[in-house]
Amino acid sequence: MKRIFTILSVLVLSISALFAQTDTLAMWTFPTTSFSDTLPDFHNEMNVNSYVFAEGTSAILMKNGATTQAVQATDWQDGANTKSWQLKASTTAYGDLALSVKLTAGGSNPGPRDFKTQYKIGTSGTWTDVAGGSLTVMNDWTTGVLSNLDLPIECENVSELFVRFVMTSDTAQNGSIVVSSGTSKIDDVLITGTVLSSVNKVKNDYSLVVFPNPTKGIFYVESNENIESIKIYSLTGQLVFSKNASTNKEQINSNLTKGLYFVQTQDINKIVKITKLIVQ
Repeated sequence: MKRIFTILSVLVLSISALFAQTDTLAMWTFPTTSFSDTLPDFHNEMNVNSYVFAEGTSAILMKNGATTQAVQATDWQDGANTKSWQLKASTTAYGDLALSVKLTAGGSNPGPRDFKTQYKIGTSGTWTDVAGGSLTVMNDWTTGVLSNLDLPIECENVSELFVRFVMTSDTAQNGSIVVSSGTSKIDDVLITGTVLSSVNKVKNDYSLVVFPNPTKGIFYVESNENIESIKIYSLTGQLVFSKNASTNKEQINSNLTKGLYFVQTQDINKIVKITKLIVQ
């Protein structure tokens, strides 16, 4: 009987993986010359305020890109291990994350050649290398490309993920040393993932309790710390309920339709916690 149960469990997980839908969490193609394009031109509900920026360089400009426009910056000199392209996004309720990007370096003003991909969780996190995330950038849109790079499991189901493409040397794309006029561009940035529907994959925090669960209407959210905000997301990542709070136990009457949801709280220490909610 135990063997049959194990086989059935494997089959269920295999079928779930086969039919898992890959969703776009955030995508930047920089379609115009507007600086508002540093916000994603396609995103799910949680990534409406995600953005792309340059760290340690000049102010950005919108210039010609791989298809339409791209973001450009100069002042990459002496930037090894510090200067970078960065993006901020939310992966709440999502796993199996993949990242795509295109980088190019100037021709007459040769920009940095060597980059690597790193991530950190939250503003106080530690930058960590992503395996397979090295880039060699030339004066084209085909060399410095990452396509569906797998992001580590630590990046899954977090409210604030930072990814950066950081210089690893001061070498320019033509073999010289990068100077202040050297240019670098970024384009076609994409983060995708699949909804975390497996109980074992969702990073539940057991200091966060939702009860009764399942619920048919009114329920309570309780934490070991006073709660500042409560957000509820659908399985598709849509924000369906939001509330400011001030105590460690809050009553919710959200009139949610039947289904599975993710309850996310932020406490007074800015710690984000997530758990599941079933509405019957």
